[in-house]
Amino acid sequence: MPASRRLLRDGQPVDLEAKVFDLIWLLVENRDRAVGKQEVIAALWGHRPITDAALSQLLYKARRALDDDGDRQAVIRTVYGRGLQWVAPVTPAAAERPDPEDRASGAAPAPLVRQTRQAYLALGMAIPLVLAALAFWFIPASKAPPVPAPPRLAMLPTTNATGDPALGWVSHGLPGLMTSLLGQAHGIDVIDALQVAHVWDYTPQAGRNHAEHARLVTHADIVIDSRLRKIADKLYELDLHLDPGKSAAPSDIIVTGDQPGTLGIEAVGRIRRALGLVPAAQPQGTQPADAYLAETFARGLDEAMSGRWAQAKPYFLLSSQNAPNFLPARFRLGEAQLVTGESDLAEHTLQEVLASARAQGNEVMAAGSLVQLAQLAMNRHRYEDALALLDRAEPMAGRDANMSVTVALKAVNVAARLHRMSLAHAKLARARNLIDRHQLRQRAADLHNSEAFIGEAEGNVAATEAADRAALAASEAIGNEHDARGDAYNLALVLAREGKNGEAIRLFANSYHRSLGVDPWLTFASGDNLAIALLNAGLTSQVKPIASQLLATATEQHNAVRQALAWMLRAGSDWYEDDAAGSLADCRKAASLVDPAQDPALWLAIRLNEAAAALLAEPGAVAAIRRDTDFLIDAQKQPGDYAYERMLIHAMAASAAGNPLQARIALKAAATGPRPNDPTGDNLHYIGLILALRDHDAGDAAIALARFDPGTSASADVLRLYSRWMAQQGDGTSRARAQARLATLQKDATAALAAESAEKLLASP
Repeated sequence: MPASRRLLRDGQPVDLEAKVFDLIWLLVENRDRAVGKQEVIAALWGHRPITDAALSQLLYKARRALDDDGDRQAVIRTVYGRGLQWVAPVTPAAAERPDPEDRASGAAPAPLVRQTRQAYLALGMAIPLVLAALAFWFIPASKAPPVPAPPRLAMLPTTNATGDPALGWVSHGLPGLMTSLLGQAHGIDVIDALQVAHVWDYTPQAGRNHAEHARLVTHADIVIDSRLRKIADKLYELDLHLDPGKSAAPSDIIVTGDQPGTLGIEAVGRIRRALGLVPAAQPQGTQPADAYLAETFARGLDEAMSGRWAQAKPYFLLSSQNAPNFLPARFRLGEAQLVTGESDLAEHTLQEVLASARAQGNEVMAAGSLVQLAQLAMNRHRYEDALALLDRAEPMAGRDANMSVTVALKAVNVAARLHRMSLAHAKLARARNLIDRHQLRQRAADLHNSEAFIGEAEGNVAATEAADRAALAASEAIGNEHDARGDAYNLALVLAREGKNGEAIRLFANSYHRSLGVDPWLTFASGDNLAIALLNAGLTSQVKPIASQLLATATEQHNAVRQALAWMLRAGSDWYEDDAAGSLADCRKAASLVDPAQDPALWLAIRLNEAAAALLAEPGAVAAIRRDTDFLIDAQKQPGDYAYERMLIHAMAASAAGNPLQARIALKAAATGPRPNDPTGDNLHYIGLILALRDHDAGDAAIALARFDPGTSASADVLRLYSRWMAQQGDGTSRARAQARLATLQKDATAALAAESAEKLLASP
């Protein structure tokens, strides 16, 4: 039952954790396709760093609740290379009434993906499901002749020539203020200040300066740059240069005054007159009332343009409180509340802006509010609601081509999530037409990213890869370094999923090196994936520098989980280099950073590796690890979920205590039971081989190597241990196969790193 978040099996309620229910509901709603790993993570955890162990544990719990398991896969099937798919029959049932308490409290729904107003969920032979209908807005097509698009205006950053670093905010803040005020005039398409600030950071193509490149990328007809200088003790001068391109001669505007914020307001009137614009009559308070409020709003914009939305929010709040009819301040406040996770406040603010914008006849601002409300609905996984909001926004966007593209592309993503592929393709075609017609070069990569989203939804890996490649090429073509780094990372994830490890490593390395010092999140995500790929290829000498950098990045962010993951990369490198004592020390540091109550799966994974290192470096410590892990597992709501880890640790503890027979019994128990956090069985392979080599026990090896194929293994560590064991057994053929596979993994990874290094060398000045 979605509204009450209950699961029934044979009419009886099943006790579920919240995220287990969320995963089940996600798969039921998207049962006609496989849902990819990254989509599951984004839907259930958002931007939190999530380990594979945590995801596997969640899948195990969901299957168990449905009387399913990883071998039968009668309800949830793992589709190789694509993700998870619901395969049990689904039939309709009567709709469930919402909980009045939820309605009265206004509580936001739990984070379910592709949420609709749906009903009854019960398990037996089938899963009943009802889709509630939502009203759509139908806008009749106009038969009037097309109206020429208004000229596009881009306001470039202001040069702070005052020599006063305290006025650094004028660089983006003053153009943002002027852009916001100009945007209320009719007869001109003013490009959003945040978009121009983003374009300003692009790397210009050879032979162009920043201003020329900004005009090229945004396809602006009119470009205005400005310079603020101090001409006396308390007197400033703002010089503006208006370049209308080929349509007219350039002109200059000079405004003087004692407050930079006031200069921005005064300059707007002069710009309007210079461009022949006549603003519509505006209600009182539609702009900041004084220099202080103007500067306050501008400072907020400067923070927002640098991505510091939490710091920007107080400025926008103060501006909107003192000038309630100044819609740009209230709109930016709603945007800041949305970005910083204040969903209920954001919804209230944006609904107010929407009503005021409609009352003032500002359709573009109204469309922007609807887009933000749609994003809020998407964050809450209310995709039907998001689509309805975007349908309302489309006609309001009017002749603002960029806003229209934004509406269309968001609709593509929502329709794809709802698996309405014909609608997704139609919206994609509309966005492509707008981008081509208005030469919006900066939106081409966004278009290709939406194509990739459709490819994911359709399970078309080849189309997803092609779209991700096109997005990367489009970002690089206009010098958009920021988006190119993310595009490279997205493509690498797809390639890794396809088994194209060499190119994936090259792109992970490219994304990692390009994000250092400029994008901490991407630095960690790409670096972590790169280091894991290198560990699996046996190139451990390359791992420690990456681990050290990731540790420094995570420490700066005060992110304990990421610090722990960085220490585990170091532990893996030490282990592969036969430094069990060093690996043990690294594991202990990692374990101390993770709260076992918050992430038991990650904590147990770390302790498992700690036990393996201790078995060789400090056998007497394994018993304490066993006690610690038993205590945690016994305290869990479902202790059986961690039986696999428990048995592996028990096996090592028995070996450390000199009881190889008991070790083999525990290892067999691990091998024959479910292993939710280790679907590939790598932990079983490598711990079983450690035990076999330590205790000279062929029985351990037989358990560990059941159905193991060295010719397809993707783990250098397992291949190395397997090779040692086969050498002890005198099996030269199997040893040679393992060594050949390991050599291939290392060769491919080395070639990928060399290719990435060559690309860096060619790209350097």
